[in-house]
Amino acid sequence: MASRKNLKKAIRNITNELLADCVALNLVGDADQEKLSALATRALVMEKEYIARVNHTEPGKVREFYKKLREELSKEASDIAAEVILL
Repeated sequence: MASRKNLKKAIRNITNELLADCVALNLVGDADQEKLSALATRALVMEKEYIARVNHTEPGKVREFYKKLREELSKEASDIAAEVILL
């Protein structure tokens, strides 16, 4: 159970970092407000989706399930971060 708890915490931390980047960019720059809002919403939806997936682990192939989940989370978070940087 502790690994699920840690994974959920890591997902929340990643989301919080992405949201902090969006807020900082909003306060500092001339970034497009609609795009920032869309990216923040996308980050929140990502958090909700991945935490829900952690709560409902597929039985049988647990190790593969978590490996795939981490890879997908990393890719999606990287995509959002790259879009924030481009603004």
